[in-house]
Amino acid sequence: MLETISRELQSETQSEQRWNNYEMIVVNGRPNLLYEKYTYSRQGPKTQFYYYCSRRLALGCHSKITLNKHGEIIAASIDHRHPPPNLLKTSDGRYLKVFSATVRVFSEPTRKKLSVGRREYIFNSRQ
Repeated sequence: MLETISRELQSETQSEQRWNNYEMIVVNGRPNLLYEKYTYSRQGPKTQFYYYCSRRLALGCHSKITLNKHGEIIAASIDHRHPPPNLLKTSDGRYLKVFSATVRVFSEPTRKKLSVGRREYIFNSRQ
């Protein structure tokens, strides 16, 4: 009986860790919640903690995450009908959403050039 209770508690703890395994990131200058490769943006008054899929308006996605005042996920309705966004993490820890990109490697092995639409980004990789 003690083993059964122990297994149930362990299962509950693992479930809580899975649900609270999110990261607050900045994408294109805006704060976002990153959970299971999908990004969510905060909507509504600052006293509420509702995060909706960042593709809500563009694709009509209804996925939503609710946090309590301690930053724990208390409710989630996750039913994405689209692939997760392509995120590129820069060397300084920022994220960029990439919609279509071409990566070119220069003759110098430590530099990479990323073309996103008309913009170009050059990254120095660490060795």
